[in-house]
Amino acid sequence: LAIQWGPIGDVGILQDTVGSDVVISGTISQSIRSCLTVLDKFLQQKHPVVLSCVPYLPAEVSSNKTAKTSILSAVGKIFGISDISSLNLEISLGELGMDSLMEVELRLLLEREYDLMLGGSKLRNLTIRELRLLEGPLDDSIDTICSNVKATQESQVSNIEEVPLYFNAQDNTQLIPQETIVRLNSVKSGTPLFIVHPIEGTVCMLYSLAQLVSVPVFGIQYTAEAPADSFEQVAAWYWAVSIISAASFNAQKYVLKIGVEMLSNY
Repeated sequence: LAIQWGPIGDVGILQDTVGSDVVISGTISQSIRSCLTVLDKFLQQKHPVVLSCVPYLPAEVSSNKTAKTSILSAVGKIFGISDISSLNLEISLGELGMDSLMEVELRLLLEREYDLMLGGSKLRNLTIRELRLLEGPLDDSIDTICSNVKATQESQVSNIEEVPLYFNAQDNTQLIPQETIVRLNSVKSGTPLFIVHPIEGTVCMLYSLAQLVSVPVFGIQYTAEAPADSFEQVAAWYWAVSIISAASFNAQKYVLKIGVEMLSNY
């Protein structure tokens, strides 16, 4: 017997993250008691493949406000807080401990319910007060939030264009870096720090981080000249280019960093 179940309430990741009162693909959550009752009926019939789900029958609503999901209650379910409205209105979502999964859920919620597209930093800086404003009518406060979001997005695009690397975030024709070693900040004194690229093969996303470092920072990128036969050859090649670059910088020692946890001093 093969049973295709719809969303299950009471238990599971759906219940833990968004609760049992959400609509998914035109269906709502089915209680465990109902599932067991349906299972008993399925076991008494002859069909080998069956489906059990509870269709969503939307009730008539008087206004768009009542039709929308309460933003505070939805955010409370995402964070596991029963009454988020009782918290300090000035506390931000980042201060509440928002992780990457919560960020994705909240971003989708705001896009679906309020047509708001917020970046990671803007989303983490969003306060409980601003969330409460979203539940009210579209007044000047909401317009201010939307205009701030738009300005933030435009600023992010302009900052990307100023990054002095090969990569342009608005041009996807260049997929492979052209330069093996790129300088990520303008500091001239101190022990040079060489950072190997993440999985994308480029270090352009590390540019902002490098501005906070008080020593010269160089990025090692995966170019067409890099060997592709084995990890050992790639590691040896990165080692060689970092030594050559450190020598050209007249440095007696340098730091080669690979990833987040591996750190070697020479």
